[in-house]
Amino acid sequence: ARRSEEGLVLEVRSNWGHPKQVGLTEVELFDMGGAKLRVSNAQVCGQAFVGASDKSQRLVNGNPLSSDPQDMWLTGLPDPPTVGRVVFVVSRDTRIGHVRVWNFNKSALDANKGVRDLSVYLHGELRWSGELKKGSGGRTEDFSTTIPLDPSSTPPPPTPFEAPIIPLPQAPAAEDDKEKEKEK
Repeated sequence: ARRSEEGLVLEVRSNWGHPKQVGLTEVELFDMGGAKLRVSNAQVCGQAFVGASDKSQRLVNGNPLSSDPQDMWLTGLPDPPTVGRVVFVVSRDTRIGHVRVWNFNKSALDANKGVRDLSVYLHGELRWSGELKKGSGGRTEDFSTTIPLDPSSTPPPPTPFEAPIIPLPQAPAAEDDKEKEKEK
């Protein structure tokens, strides 16, 4: 199938240095209003990667914060110039505003298996190309990259790591401090 017929295509251009494997933890799709789109296992597949079986359904299993390899997609990296692709079959009627990609996060030692350079196509049109955040193997750092596909869309809700920062109220000045200010 041609790119224009496939929907959303993630082209994996490189990883963070592992010679043979590449992986991701989760891929989330969001509509124009920032709501998460439901993606079935049948709507996602890997193409041109090296390996006996396609476990790309793990990319939509709803476990983005996992460090368990059973929740993650890991496959063989194709030899250049072949580029591996993850394809999400979506209709042209489905308007995708953002994609959030959670990188491979099994452990700090395996972080080099995560995707580094990625190109994102929507119905054959390049919408984004760049570097993904590297996984750390922990659950205390944000290892996701949120990619806008349509500038008029509402951003998705923040990740658990992007909680809004609420400023602390200023403590009232002590009486001694107030007196010193008056003397100046």
